[in-house]
Amino acid sequence: MIQAPPNAQEMPTWERAHLKDVVIFRSGHRNSDTAVVDGEFPFFICSNEVLRSNEFDFDDEVVVMAGNNADGVFHLHHFNGKFAARQRTYVITPSTKRLDCRYLFYQLGVLQRSFQAEAIGTTTLYVTIRMLRAAKIPLPKLEVQRAIAEALSDADAFIESLEQLLAKKRQIKQGAMQELLTGKKRLPGFSGKWNVKRIAEIASLRSEKNSTGEALTVLTCSKHVGFVDSLSYFKNQVFSRDTSGYKVIRRGEIGYPSNHVEEGSIGLQDLYDVALVSPIYVVFSIVEGVNSFFFHRLLKLDSYRQEFATATSSSVDRRGSLRWPTFSEIIVRLPRFEEQTAIAVILSDMDAEIAVLEAKLAKARNIKQGMMQELLTGRIRLV
Repeated sequence: MIQAPPNAQEMPTWERAHLKDVVIFRSGHRNSDTAVVDGEFPFFICSNEVLRSNEFDFDDEVVVMAGNNADGVFHLHHFNGKFAARQRTYVITPSTKRLDCRYLFYQLGVLQRSFQAEAIGTTTLYVTIRMLRAAKIPLPKLEVQRAIAEALSDADAFIESLEQLLAKKRQIKQGAMQELLTGKKRLPGFSGKWNVKRIAEIASLRSEKNSTGEALTVLTCSKHVGFVDSLSYFKNQVFSRDTSGYKVIRRGEIGYPSNHVEEGSIGLQDLYDVALVSPIYVVFSIVEGVNSFFFHRLLKLDSYRQEFATATSSSVDRRGSLRWPTFSEIIVRLPRFEEQTAIAVILSDMDAEIAVLEAKLAKARNIKQGMMQELLTGRIRLV
């Protein structure tokens, strides 16, 4: 049970201890190239990935912490058993029975920001043993530490279950797209050959400019999410203040940045009735009789991304862009409109289910982060 103290002054203050006084620091010594596929023991390195090894260096309950990383995150692992560790990893063990190892793991997670702020290096950041030894953590009673660690472990387990479920749903969706959008699997009640068309036969180039300079939302297209609000996505304004030369993209239209489409950056605009995209975008609408959702998902398949890359490399445009004249000559296969729509409904339902799970996962992560801030500092106590 979690309880916020009615009066913080009534709650006893937790003792704080330097890490050097309550833990033992050791270091890994292996190189990453000693890893083997399907090795018997975990092999902890400086990234979040865990390799495998047929030999072990330690047999203990520990916290393994990366001593350096290019992304500035000193990744943490709690482990109990036999394992190997790479050079520049710290193997940290409580030196006193007053400190629970799982509690130590979560406290080191709270200290990440201070380690990042003090880290040395430029392209690769390093946390030194001096920084670790000088860091302080609260040290409540052992039973309190264990209760906190248990609560946070439960939160981690819930988050991991959501991550696994989300990965499974995404994999199922990817398989369904590959089968349904290519005709390898047909839905009940549909048969017959699919029509072979050039994109130019089913789509029309749109070149409407924001000539009046209207203050419309500017979108950007990411390869994973599709169209997103540029300001929200980049956290600051990366587009021009003068948007009079920007292209208008209306709801239901498809667009892609001509210099990144081979990466899969092609989106269906379903966020606003009217929005803007950069002048480098190619914008087109779909003719009646073709489902825009189906057609967009078709173009998101890896086979078309590879075709975009081939068309880009063979294009006369030396800037590595895929313009409309070349793009519109690409061949696509389409079923009848009714089958397109049926497939679109199935994939749209999958998208909605995944979106719900993504929101649930984001909420669970935020809740856990809040729990860490409150429980590990003693602002909220477990009863």
